[in-house]
Amino acid sequence: MILEPEQVPLNGNVLGTAKGTWVIRVDAAAYVHDTDSLLLNVTLHGATGSGLGPERMRRLGMLVPAPVLHQLHVREGVACDIRGWIEATDGNGFLDLRSIL
Repeated sequence: MILEPEQVPLNGNVLGTAKGTWVIRVDAAAYVHDTDSLLLNVTLHGATGSGLGPERMRRLGMLVPAPVLHQLHVREGVACDIRGWIEATDGNGFLDLRSIL
């Protein structure tokens, strides 16, 4: 089942990191068949601080537990994992967060 990005509560969340402020934009979301997981395609938009430079952007694929839609503590855990990924890596990537529950 495909979800509209607006149905994913992470969409539009703002993260403060050691590498600056980032906004989470969900581009696509779908339930993985016969599982309790969601596959998300996310674009992370980084603020430049001065507003004068080009916007930073990173792409992230994610597998997350479906309860991320309904439980605040799960969404907070996903946001913390995204923050850690941003701070530890450069470029694009993939996170499998199905084990956070």
